[in-house]
Amino acid sequence: MNTLWSIILLLIHIFAIKTFTSGFLQKRQPFLNITESANTAHSSLVAHRRAIILVLDALRFDFLAPNPPHPQSPFQHNVLTLPRDLQAKCPHQSFLFNAFADPPTTTLQRIKAITTGSLPTFVDVGNNLGASSIPDDSLLKQAKLAGKKIAFLGDNTWMSVFPNEFAENLTFAYNGLNVEDLHTVDDGVVEHLFPLMEDRSKPFDVLITHFLGVDHVGHRVGADHPRMRAKLQHMENILKRVVDLLDEETLLVVLGDHGMDHLGSHCGDSTLETSSAMWIFSKTLSSTNSTDRVPPTLSTNTTFPGSSSPHRSIQQIDILPTLSLLLGLPIPFNNLGTVIPELFPGEQQLHAALEINAQQIDRFMDTYRQGPQGSDLDLVWDTLRHSRASIREHRKRVSGHARREGQVDLDLTEALAVHTRLALAACRQIWARFDFHKMAVGLVLMGLAMTINLYLLQRTGGPGKRHPKPSSTSLSSLAAVFVLAAHACTLAIPALTVWEDRIVALLLHACVLPHTLTALTSIHPSPKSSSQQPPENSIASDQIQAQRQNLLRLCFAFLACIHLAALSTICREEQQPYCRVTFYSTSPGSGTAAPLFALVLSIPASLSLPSFVGKLLARRVRAASSGGPLPVRVPGAAAWFLPYILRPALVGGNLYWILEWADSGSVFGNEWCSALRLARTWVARVAFGTVLVGAAAVLCLTWLQRVPTARQHPQSGSVSMMVTSNNYLCIFLAIFSIAYIPSQLTGQLVFSLCLIALLLHLEILRESRILAESGKEGHGPTSLDIMVLPLLGILAFYGTGHQATITSLQLKSAFLVHPTVVYPYSRMTLVLNSLGSFIFAGFAAPLLALWTCDKESERRRKSFGDVMLLVQYCTMILCASMAGAVFFTSNYLVWKVAAPRYLLCAMMLVIIDFTTVMGWGLVNWVAGRVIQDVKD
Repeated sequence: MNTLWSIILLLIHIFAIKTFTSGFLQKRQPFLNITESANTAHSSLVAHRRAIILVLDALRFDFLAPNPPHPQSPFQHNVLTLPRDLQAKCPHQSFLFNAFADPPTTTLQRIKAITTGSLPTFVDVGNNLGASSIPDDSLLKQAKLAGKKIAFLGDNTWMSVFPNEFAENLTFAYNGLNVEDLHTVDDGVVEHLFPLMEDRSKPFDVLITHFLGVDHVGHRVGADHPRMRAKLQHMENILKRVVDLLDEETLLVVLGDHGMDHLGSHCGDSTLETSSAMWIFSKTLSSTNSTDRVPPTLSTNTTFPGSSSPHRSIQQIDILPTLSLLLGLPIPFNNLGTVIPELFPGEQQLHAALEINAQQIDRFMDTYRQGPQGSDLDLVWDTLRHSRASIREHRKRVSGHARREGQVDLDLTEALAVHTRLALAACRQIWARFDFHKMAVGLVLMGLAMTINLYLLQRTGGPGKRHPKPSSTSLSSLAAVFVLAAHACTLAIPALTVWEDRIVALLLHACVLPHTLTALTSIHPSPKSSSQQPPENSIASDQIQAQRQNLLRLCFAFLACIHLAALSTICREEQQPYCRVTFYSTSPGSGTAAPLFALVLSIPASLSLPSFVGKLLARRVRAASSGGPLPVRVPGAAAWFLPYILRPALVGGNLYWILEWADSGSVFGNEWCSALRLARTWVARVAFGTVLVGAAAVLCLTWLQRVPTARQHPQSGSVSMMVTSNNYLCIFLAIFSIAYIPSQLTGQLVFSLCLIALLLHLEILRESRILAESGKEGHGPTSLDIMVLPLLGILAFYGTGHQATITSLQLKSAFLVHPTVVYPYSRMTLVLNSLGSFIFAGFAAPLLALWTCDKESERRRKSFGDVMLLVQYCTMILCASMAGAVFFTSNYLVWKVAAPRYLLCAMMLVIIDFTTVMGWGLVNWVAGRVIQDVKD
């Protein structure tokens, strides 16, 4: 029945999350309209017959900037210099821009934006690894309709998005998901690029290439690394040869689909991620537009962080209408970009281009207004109508003679530019839509789940029936209310959410406070109490004193582990300048390499951790044997699991990442890279295999344990529970190892500290229970004690190099067991790296009852209560995150902070639901086998 209720709660949680998410993260419905050829540009705007578009993935603007930011990096700056050199030499033929890439800055979303001119939405980021064809009107669709041949070389994501647009004999696509491979895609592009350009038959009209080397270097070793310099130099050499081979009828466009942060990641909306480079070059284009002729609305400049001077900036989607008109193609229907004025020489050409551009955007906005979601435009429609009216007034003022003479009203040109930018701003505003009815239903369903959970807690007794001393319970209850309220406020207010990694560490200090105060206030007993004879069923006063002193030591050790684990962090953009990265090395050129202390301490920590667990179990046996004839050695599977399964698995995880560090840094030279890749792959496979075999052995061979019958020894029930708890602990340690291995070296140290903190917490509960049974001040497990588990999981999440941001995904972990992306293994290891801390917390829940109960019936009741309380806590903080998302929908932090944290809370709750049910089942399985042995 308990399992059934857990499954019912899980289903309610999933349905509530799905309902709330469908209202919070809504998808934009695309329009399938296609711009007709009658709406294309007139012949005066057609400047080129062909175009070569070179996409250099993650090419940040400062990699090409004439004035790089300070301090300059020898690995990023002044390496790829051809664009700025040609701009200085040929200012009317070479144009370099800082192009703003709308977030989320994922490759798939940027490909769609560049080719369709539309804006992505936050929810689209989930489709980045599952690309599918897009029905929208696009540059490629228009080129194919015009009979142009389109060639493609590079990242095969384009083939998923545009499966039918490329010419079959001119398409050479390569797997782009293997971020560990820095050269295969780029080498494949080069292999076919230059033969196509040298072919005198001119087999293509549009050639698109997508290089991945820069992006992969960033993901692999970070932006500031010697390998980045080598890759940028490679791109420099390629561009020089492309320019040499470029004919006078071909336009060259070089662009980054997005930027990257200092760690080489992207997907977010930071300045480094949205600042992409764009360089346009032509040997025949002769722009006569001076700066003062560019409409002020379009003449924008942006200063890159750390740079001493601003640079010309555009919207990245502006390249779409520009390319379309220069090639004589209709502007795709969904486009929201504005033509780049520098590419249209003369006032007449620019005015004509803006007229066509504005008409296309008006057709899109009118269709949107008449569609089922037209009410989205209610707040901005009046502004757009006034803008159209302004354009009509300017047209009326232009005399017929001026029209015949081809004179241009610069005010009308400016009005057209303003109109296109107003439409872009309006769509950015309205596409952050919310369905508050669905969000409210999701919150109500979560409230229903909490009500059912409270009923189940009442039925099982809840935490209140466990504690004989009201004073102890009151202190713990007050602390529990404080912890829950503080955590809920943290998740409900985005300004506090960004500091959750620090706040969680403080809340864990509060969780152990009642135990610490109990130990501190009871170390020196009063003369009156010490002179009294202890009760018949109580331990001696000196033993009580020793227990309290030991409790104090355990509390201080727990706090030390929490403090050390909290030192490891990566920093959010919002935390600067008050945060310093400690998860990665901060040495120049180290990129995302592990810090020196992690390299030195990882293997000693892994060798010592099983010994620590073994000594703790032996201590527990000695403490229990003081009252009767219990086994001298540690019962259960721990005796062989710790030295022969856990230790090799942990060391294997260390060796994998040490070899990865040596490979990424070319410590032994490039000739050793293949051997190191093969070696670490097999090390990871052996480590995982060892854990799985060990866990299976614990589950299958438990029946070999022999426990004395109750008639022979009255304490055989305690022995049985100890065997059960030790065997489940071995299974838990196997699960811990599976989450430990994919974590990088610093994360492995943090995981070790969190495991030690968990075991110390269990010992604190056991000591408190002994004191409670002695009739003195002390208390057993409370709701506050159970809150430690989710807080430990969250602390481990942040300490292992993650934040509630997409950019903190550690893509390296997807390549543990295979050098390339292989499903489902790559996804599994990436999920374990990202969410393993919550799996750790969920499977730890049954240990609370196993560690503090002597009887199976008591264990079953308390274990289910612990699980329900853990689920209730996670549900409450998810509700707080939901409420914050609803309340702050108009806040600029809603997409940057609230939405990612809500999704993380939702995933945490579902994981806790699954893992607690599975843990409950595993404990019952192990307990059933041990009990059967006792009866034998």
